[in-house]
Amino acid sequence: DPILPLFVPPVVTAPTTPVAAAATKSADSLDDKPSFLQRMMGQKELAPFVAYVDPPSIDFGELRKGDHKTLKLKLRFSGGNGKYEASITNLPGWAQVHPVNFAGKRQTLEITAKSLDVWQTGKFSGSLTIQSSAGPISIPMDLSVLQPRPTFSQVFLWFVPLLMLTALPSLTVGWAWHMGGSRHMVLASVAASTFLASMHYLITLEADLGKAEKAASGTVLLMFLGFMGLGLGFASRSGSTTAISYLPYVIVPMGCLFGAQIATRASWKLWAFGMAVVSIFSAYMFMAQLSH
Repeated sequence: DPILPLFVPPVVTAPTTPVAAAATKSADSLDDKPSFLQRMMGQKELAPFVAYVDPPSIDFGELRKGDHKTLKLKLRFSGGNGKYEASITNLPGWAQVHPVNFAGKRQTLEITAKSLDVWQTGKFSGSLTIQSSAGPISIPMDLSVLQPRPTFSQVFLWFVPLLMLTALPSLTVGWAWHMGGSRHMVLASVAASTFLASMHYLITLEADLGKAEKAASGTVLLMFLGFMGLGLGFASRSGSTTAISYLPYVIVPMGCLFGAQIATRASWKLWAFGMAVVSIFSAYMFMAQLSH
């Protein structure tokens, strides 16, 4: 009888994963080429789907009650073996997404936040969930809703008088046309009105008024800028150095005021009062100069 050894080494078995099984195939297989293809196909099937999201989170910032805002979200898929498909399965009640279902390696989603769909002002958070070939994707979303913009009837009592005061220097010189030397001050008075219209437009922007109010203020500003251009052209062609000589007395002080307003534009209520004072004072100075 054969003599058995006193120590028998244990047998170590390789892992039974598909990749390990393919790697441990016998080298003397009857057909090596199919074995290689099977191994490569098996590795491809194991490659996972991967999703890339840009941006990883969405912040709509601040919206006035009644406004809406649309942002874009880019999705890109890679890996896997099959179709790239995805669909929206969950989103906040104040958001809309287009498209809801899509397929392909790349897709751009348009996400719209509607402030009217929230019942109060404040900060709101939620998440957009996308069920895709790469599994579920969750994208955080944030929105801050402010009080609604004031209506025209609410701002009428200060907006319209302040808008009319922008023309006060020009109207003063025009009314005193019969006085001697008034035609030499037309250009300076238009320059003063142009600065006042600029101040009014900045106040309108900082007060965050409606589109109609912004359009009205901007139209008046463009009108005075046009008059200023025409006046400068006429003065240059006619050689009226006297009219141009008055300009520094207006441009320097009012330019400094406008620069200070830009630096402290958040205090728009204070500048609304200051603009009214400057308009009346400018008209008074023009009248005093004409009376001399």
